[in-house]
Amino acid sequence: MHLSRRQKKIVLTLLALVVTATVGITLFVVVPSPPTGRFPREFSDEEKREISSIIRGDGVRRSFGALSRFQFSTAWRALRNTKRQSVWGVGKQGNGDIWIHVGAEDKSQPDGYQLTARYIMTKTNGHWKIGGSDL
Repeated sequence: MHLSRRQKKIVLTLLALVVTATVGITLFVVVPSPPTGRFPREFSDEEKREISSIIRGDGVRRSFGALSRFQFSTAWRALRNTKRQSVWGVGKQGNGDIWIHVGAEDKSQPDGYQLTARYIMTKTNGHWKIGGSDL
């Protein structure tokens, strides 16, 4: 199969865009973010970091899932929210699980933030895991 010069330029441009996006997303994922948000006092710094990391990983997975379906605006929004979001509320479920509200600051909202995700987290073998989420 022979490609014209124009087709070769298009293929190289698309390849460069894919490589650039991959490197950018990789840097975004690798750069650690400190745990932010309103955690209860009884949570250790390690637990806060673990929960923040799990939430961030879920946001990145949502973004890649949207990219795999060619939903570019959804992928961008998920990635942007992942970077901006923090924990705004944590509460206990009756069975020992916790619920977490995650959002981005938005002073126009009554609670001061725009909800981006809700999680139910379970502690199993000393580590937190997402038991369920919505949004």
